[in-house]
Amino acid sequence: MRTETAGVTETLIESAKKEFLEHGFQNANLRRISSESGVSTGSIYTRFGDKAGLFSAVVKPAADGLMELYLESITAARESGDPAEATSQGNEGTELVLNIFMKTLTFSSLSSAAQQERSMSIILTSLLR
Repeated sequence: MRTETAGVTETLIESAKKEFLEHGFQNANLRRISSESGVSTGSIYTRFGDKAGLFSAVVKPAADGLMELYLESITAARESGDPAEATSQGNEGTELVLNIFMKTLTFSSLSSAAQQERSMSIILTSLLR
C-alpha cells in the first residue's frame, strides 16, 4: 500500500501556483514543478491525475473563497432591513463574481494561444493573489 509523505501535496500546490503564475497554464512544466518540490513527476500524476487536475487543485481554494464572499454578500443583503443597503451588499458580491466570469469568458472565446495565455495569466492573478 502506497503511503504519502506529509506535506508533499501542499508543496506541490505551492510550486504549481508559482509555475502557473510565471508561465501560464500552457507553458507550465510538470518537471519544473516536481523538481522545485523535490519529488518525481509521478507524484503529480498520482495525486492530481494531470496538469489540469493540478491546476484545479491550485485554483479551487481561491474559487471557493470567491463563492463564499458572494454567498456572504447575498446573505447579508437578505438579512438587511434597509432595501438600499441590501441592494448595495448584493451588488458588491455579484460584481465581484461577474468580473471573474467575464475574464473567464473572454479567455475561452479568444482564438490565438498568445491571447489565451494572457487571459489565463489575468485570471490566475485575480484568483491567486
